[in-house]
Amino acid sequence: MPKDKVTRKLMNILNADALAYSRLTGADEVGPHRQLSTSLD
Repeated sequence: MPKDKVTRKLMNILNADALAYSRLTGADEVGPHRQLSTSLD
């Protein structure tokens, strides 16, 4: 698979993840941050 196609796919995944995080944060400001913080420990 060409490098630019892989990069585009990864950017789409990152964008979708950021949108989901924004949506969750809008619904519960503290919960998503706390969940991410504890999962990184």
